[in-house]
Amino acid sequence: MNHLFSSELYKLRKDPIFQMLMLIMITTPIALFVITHILTLDSAKPPMTGMRSFSNAVQVNQLLLKISLGIWAGFFISKEYASGVMKVTSSSGFTRKRIYTAKLLAFTLGIVFLSLLCPLIYILLGTILNGFGSLTEVAAAEYLFRTLSLTVLFAAAFAAIVAVLGIYFTEAGATIGISLLFFLFFDTISESLAGRIPVYKTFYDHSVFKLFLQSFEYQMTGEAILLSIGIAILTFAVFAVWGMLVFQRKEIK
Repeated sequence: MNHLFSSELYKLRKDPIFQMLMLIMITTPIALFVITHILTLDSAKPPMTGMRSFSNAVQVNQLLLKISLGIWAGFFISKEYASGVMKVTSSSGFTRKRIYTAKLLAFTLGIVFLSLLCPLIYILLGTILNGFGSLTEVAAAEYLFRTLSLTVLFAAAFAAIVAVLGIYFTEAGATIGISLLFFLFFDTISESLAGRIPVYKTFYDHSVFKLFLQSFEYQMTGEAILLSIGIAILTFAVFAVWGMLVFQRKEIK
């Protein structure tokens, strides 16, 4: 298992697509921060301190995360079917359960790493220019720790979901296209359905998709935080098992 996981981590570090995504997740926040800072120089708005920048970054980060999820799943998981890597790995003597677990863990670590880049870059740049600052709505340290922790958990949950798509659709293009459509439009469609179907509203309100959007709010009750943590962990576990079952039954050519 350690050998498999080490191998997946090596592929993660050396993969040019992951390096490209990492570059995008670094340069895009920097560019957006610079543009925002320039536009607010002569305005009456409060300076973009580290914490104010961080609260803006989490909104930008949700879009960047959704885009990177589909692209990374297509190349890190689905592409290995076409390249023959999956077939070689499956015939190496390791069980499919272990192969999938190692790949899912490496894939999840990659997504979690990408999900943290934008918020951390924003808070770093804001702190350098205008100091760390504070928030009137909530204690800065509390908001920072809570938001980053929930970002990690939800990124892991989303990784488990999209990994199932990557295993099921054996073509990188199909995985990327379906994943992008799913993550970019699911919330909009769900909001519309939730307003018409009460049962679906209950489901959506307790899903990682809705809870992820609420995790950026300044004020969250202890019950809401525990619900977010529990749903994120449960979602990761359910889809991890689902993906494992799909992979065990998948014909690898």
